[in-house]
Amino acid sequence: NVWRAENTQKGRFREFLQCDADIVGSSSPLSDAEVITVAVKSLEKLGIKDLKILINDRSIFDSIPKSAITSIDKLKKIGKEKVLKELVDKGISKGQVASILSSIEGSKPTENLKKVFSYLQQVGLEKSRFEFSPTLARGLDYYTGMIFEVEIDGYSAGSVAGGGRY
Repeated sequence: NVWRAENTQKGRFREFLQCDADIVGSSSPLSDAEVITVAVKSLEKLGIKDLKILINDRSIFDSIPKSAITSIDKLKKIGKEKVLKELVDKGISKGQVASILSSIEGSKPTENLKKVFSYLQQVGLEKSRFEFSPTLARGLDYYTGMIFEVEIDGYSAGSVAGGGRY
């Protein structure tokens, strides 16, 4: 069991169960693929089959203000209009907001992610099970590279697993 330091909110309780798998000392994209594979295989062992892995690279956000990252991460949850409003409320001009969203939504996978995707396919993960998601940010400041979240079809409370390089 672990406990959150921040305030509780819908779907995010103070105490929750967490299982970690970490790799230390490697900068290889193979390590990123291994961590994702552990998450997928663990969930499959629990009987969860209909899952999708959303994958991004935090470097995609290097050119935008840090204050915008957590808002962009909410696109799927609250919609584009509310995200636009939130960005403007944070003091980002409307012109900048449009440019930021356009830039992020039009991003392509980084070279590192292309390698991760290749490794995932080499270990037998079907291409239909994972996808590049350029607006995925994971909301936390300590991620430095690849990030991922696992969603289950029909489960509306959010991701059931996630992580990344830090």
